[in-house]
Amino acid sequence: MTNLTSDSFSPAQVDLLNLLAYQHLQNGNPERALLYLEALKELQIFDEKIYLPLAYTLLQCGRAQEALSVLEDKRAVKSHEPLAHLFRGRALTLLGRLPEASQAMRRFIHFRQIDK
Repeated sequence: MTNLTSDSFSPAQVDLLNLLAYQHLQNGNPERALLYLEALKELQIFDEKIYLPLAYTLLQCGRAQEALSVLEDKRAVKSHEPLAHLFRGRALTLLGRLPEASQAMRRFIHFRQIDK
């Protein structure tokens, strides 16, 4: 059995895994998309542009606490990223933490206005 590492994949193969995850997510199969994104994470082929899709996919799979953990990783998600606050608000809502969710949504609106 061959052990796969990040060195086992070319940039084109990494892009293909990202594309497969995106296609599955867009076609209503977030569980399958999650497999590809988690594989990239486990292989440590995981840069900051993968964190938001991973958080969104986890939310689509009903795994709000895991999505929140991804979003709270300061190395991964920039604090001024509007979508991070939107997804955080959704995760907190699903977890029943409404005051925090409201605050996250206000930050989403604030940063969204700045980006325009």
